[in-house]
This record gives sequence, C-alpha cells and structure tokens, in this order.
Amino acid sequence: MNNKGFLELGTKHIPITYSSAEELDARIVELSALFIATFSTPPRNEAWTGQQASDFILRHFLVGGWCSCILGAKKEVLAFSLQVPWENWRLIVGAIDVESATAPILYLSTIATAIKSRNRGCASSLLISDGQKAKASGYNCIVARARADVPEVNGLLKKVGFVGFGKHFGSMGGVAAERVLYLKLI
Repeated sequence: MNNKGFLELGTKHIPITYSSAEELDARIVELSALFIATFSTPPRNEAWTGQQASDFILRHFLVGGWCSCILGAKKEVLAFSLQVPWENWRLIVGAIDVESATAPILYLSTIATAIKSRNRGCASSLLISDGQKAKASGYNCIVARARADVPEVNGLLKKVGFVGFGKHFGSMGGVAAERVLYLKLI
C-alpha cells in the first residue's frame, strides 16, 4: 500500500475483476453510488436512481461483460469500469452500430472514478488492465464513447491509446449529448 492508500504493484494500481453478478453483489450499492455521483453531476447532469444504476451495472453480466475495480486502503471502490462484447451492447442500452466490424470487439461501457481519486492513475490502470484482459480473451479492439463536453475523459482515452474515429448524438440517463467515438487496437 502506498501513501495515497491505493493497492499497488510497483507504481501500478491492481484492478480486481468481477465476472459475475454474484461476485459483485456485495459492492453493487457502492458502485451504484459512484455511478450516480459521476454521471449526475455537471456537465453530464443525467438522472439516475439507485435502482436504475444497479440494474444498468448488473445487466453487463447477463451478456458476457465484466467489471473491474480499483480499491483503496479501506477496500472502498475508488474507480470502476464496465465492459461488454460489442455484439451484446445493444442488449444493454441500445447504441450506435459499427457495421464494418468483423473482428471480436469489446465495448468499454463505463469508466467512473471517485472525485478524491481523480488524476492519480486509477482510471488509466483500469483501462490498461482491461485491454490486457480483452486481448487475453480474444478481442482485437476496444470501442468506447465519451461525451464531447467532458475533456477529462476524452484526454484519458487518448492517453491510453484510443483514437477518435467519429461522433454521434445519443441519449443516456435522460440527457442527449454529442459523443466522440474511440477505437483502440489491442
């Protein structure tokens, strides 16, 4: 453990991966609260109830997805990410299509970091670890999208190797916004 309270291996945070809803069950309230804190604040201002956030998170496991978490010194969730196979994303919430995609594609659905843990490498560690897990699971690329008006997330995706390839207008949590589409080959 370092002086910032992160579990570390050298200078890298150690993500914990949950592959089933049963494994995640003890953390669902905490993850839902972090999800709401991340997506209900400006500039996003999306409207999520605890039950809606919980349902959204758990639906990922029904279609082959997983959740990765970074835990702090007190075992609290500092950051988490949700991934799902691209072909199953429409079953989660409905999304844009990548019609020309033939390779196995993973969709990075969500990345959320507690305010106190931002700019400390948690999200970067999650995304790097998720890329390694995706590659080991047979995926060739990861697709993500980020609100155009949230420069921190766009910068994070670029920092870990994602490249913007388009934009679309979509709605999430009752709020419509322009989103930038990203791709990372792994």
